[in-house]
Amino acid sequence: MVPSHFYPLSLSLPNIRLDYFTLSEESSIQPRFQVRYQVDPSLQFRGAWGKYSQAPQPEESSKDYGNKDIRNPYAYHYVVGLKKDFRQDGTQGLEFMNNYFYKKLKFS
Repeated sequence: MVPSHFYPLSLSLPNIRLDYFTLSEESSIQPRFQVRYQVDPSLQFRGAWGKYSQAPQPEESSKDYGNKDIRNPYAYHYVVGLKKDFRQDGTQGLEFMNNYFYKKLKFS
């Protein structure tokens, strides 16, 4: 395997998750993507985006007490961050990671 510092910009394979929720009888296609940039062997920036979905809670879709026509809530997640390795090719020392996360929640 070629070390990552030979390829400063790395795109992870975009992926797609497909879920089927039995309570809402609804399918959900959820694309996700990530990119990393290796500035030097000790510093890396990253960014990611994805759509995430989940089924409504059973009480939310109850025919007696909830909304029988409720749809799956979903959210778009955005992440940017960095990783700095202060170990200087050693195995002991300090490594710093910091990520910023934003979530935009949607109800269809």
